[in-house]
Amino acid sequence: MDIAEKIRILAVKSKISVQQIAEKSGQSSANLYNKLGRNDFKLSELERIAHAVGATLEVNFILPNGEKL
Repeated sequence: MDIAEKIRILAVKSKISVQQIAEKSGQSSANLYNKLGRNDFKLSELERIAHAVGATLEVNFILPNGEKL
C-alpha cells in the first residue's frame, strides 16, 4: 500500500475529507490532490497531515529479519 492510499484511508477513518485535511495541514486541496496523484510527499508534509487529523506518524526501516530502525 502506498502513502497516497494510506492518506485516503486516514481521511475515511478520521471522518474527514481530503479537502479538509489539506486545509488543516496548510495547503490547498489542489496541491494535496496533485501530491496524492504523484504519490510524492516530504516527511514534513506527512507530519502536518498526521497532526491535522490528530494522528501520530511513525516511519521505520524494517530489516529482512524484522528489526525496525
